[in-house]
Amino acid sequence: MEVAELFDTGGGIDLETPQSSPYAERYGADGSDAIEVTLATTPVVAEAARIVDFLLEDFQVDASAHEALFKFAVLVLAVTRAQPELRTHVDDADLDSLATAGGGDFEQAAGPMSRVFQGLMAVLREQPGWAVNGPAAQSRLRNAAAGYAQERRLEEFAADALTPGLAAASRGAWKEALVEAACVVCGDEGRNRKTEVADAVGRLLGSVVGLASELAPFLAGVGDERAVELVTQRFAIPPQVVKLTLRQIARALRATLELEVRDLLDALHHLDPLGARTQLVRRLVLAMLTADGSARAVVAATTSEPPSRDEVMRRMRAIALADGEVTSDERALLRRFDTQLHTFNELIERIEEDRVVDFDEFQQLREMRQTILDELFRVALADAHVSDDERQLLLRAMELVPTLRSRALTAPDS
Repeated sequence: MEVAELFDTGGGIDLETPQSSPYAERYGADGSDAIEVTLATTPVVAEAARIVDFLLEDFQVDASAHEALFKFAVLVLAVTRAQPELRTHVDDADLDSLATAGGGDFEQAAGPMSRVFQGLMAVLREQPGWAVNGPAAQSRLRNAAAGYAQERRLEEFAADALTPGLAAASRGAWKEALVEAACVVCGDEGRNRKTEVADAVGRLLGSVVGLASELAPFLAGVGDERAVELVTQRFAIPPQVVKLTLRQIARALRATLELEVRDLLDALHHLDPLGARTQLVRRLVLAMLTADGSARAVVAATTSEPPSRDEVMRRMRAIALADGEVTSDERALLRRFDTQLHTFNELIERIEEDRVVDFDEFQQLREMRQTILDELFRVALADAHVSDDERQLLLRAMELVPTLRSRALTAPDS
């Protein structure tokens, strides 16, 4: 299976083959904006043009909106890839403007980055989707702008102040903002009836594209040990407590990403299947996973058949018996996991009584999966120490929990 099939976009995206784009060709051509002139020589411009063309290809969008979204996409890629050109051209005044969202509504700009926000907001206010999606888009744009200003300020104090967790959250915020802006220009109306679902989908989108960017280096064998924080922060545990090798960090990240991808795919079914947001989210995630090189890992992690409860426990016991004995710590973890699986299955049975899963039930299942992992980490840390045996069981549980799913159909849109 290809990642395009997984996200059901009706086709893939080619980020490698050069394609003609009037927006990319004009970008920085007049030389009036130094940052545009500099970025025009980098790959992000052509890539942003292809991504935005891919996002908008099935929608009637006027040229000014298309160009504004393209320029913002260039910024999204430049920021999330830490293009050094930004550090050269985005000064303190620009950062101050970003931190305050140009006085609150991006009406004031003090440099090239804040001007992109100002131009985008001016166009968005004139779009048919502004009445429905405008406040959400504005909020996401504020988060992205303020987050970038905060990152730059942190880096002034220490080169490593930007932790993997903060970096992943920042990448996710910028890409979620891009989707919200696209929903405005495409006139999506789903937020009228599905605000809670739209917000959940946005959070999952941000998590998926943020985590994928952290996983990609591990797939190439150049991962950063600090990325263990992305795993431990979810359980409010200091990274040094659960000591993981680079290979184990990669496994844990992949399992965490699988959980978020599977939940994102499930959540999308609760949106209007014909609405713009559903297609825009699917297409942006596909484009970003393709761009950062993690698409293949996502497909490999999410297309296996979910095992039964008995099979899950068999695999866990096999890990515990791998060294020929089951320690008391391992036995405690196995007992707790078995109990939690039983509780999860009872929840599944209640949900499946009407053979459909509505959005509230989707959230219950998501929370229960997280609770299972929280409980396992709590048991493992009961003696303030995580042994090698416990670590192996925790990793295996992280890989199995994402597969715990209801087989019932998603409830139809109401």
